[in-house]
Amino acid sequence: MVLIGVAILDLTIWFATPGGFWGGFAVSVVAFALAWWFVIRHEEKQPLDVWAQGR
Repeated sequence: MVLIGVAILDLTIWFATPGGFWGGFAVSVVAFALAWWFVIRHEEKQPLDVWAQGR
């Protein structure tokens, strides 16, 4: 989910704005780091599975 979102963001910046390849790459690296921090790291502490024990 995170990779697909970052790929869409990267391609949008690369082709649809004057940011170009390097601008898209830089924004994608930052977006991936933030997404990993907020989505994947949070899921390790509290699984997104609504049927999981203790949720």
